[in-house]
Amino acid sequence: MVLPVIVMLAALMLYLGRASVVSVGCQDAAANAARALMVQGSGSGSQAMAQAAAGDGARIEVRPAGIGFEVIAHCAVVADPWGIVPRMVTGRAHGIWQERL
Repeated sequence: MVLPVIVMLAALMLYLGRASVVSVGCQDAAANAARALMVQGSGSGSQAMAQAAAGDGARIEVRPAGIGFEVIAHCAVVADPWGIVPRMVTGRAHGIWQERL
């Protein structure tokens, strides 16, 4: 009688752990994309450059923000059967356009 409860709790812990790992990876993808944009500059293809820096597992948005920009990475998480773990996590990073001399 206790075994099914223990199995469910163990499975839930595994799903939550995986969601945490994806969340950290998504934040890293946003930071990598922002870093690539700061180095490359605000030219054409900046969205593609950000996506390439983030990797295949993330969907990237780049938005202007004052004198800089905001990079938002959306990453999918494997859904658990109970619907407790979010299906999508978001990572954000900000950058300031650098002037070139």
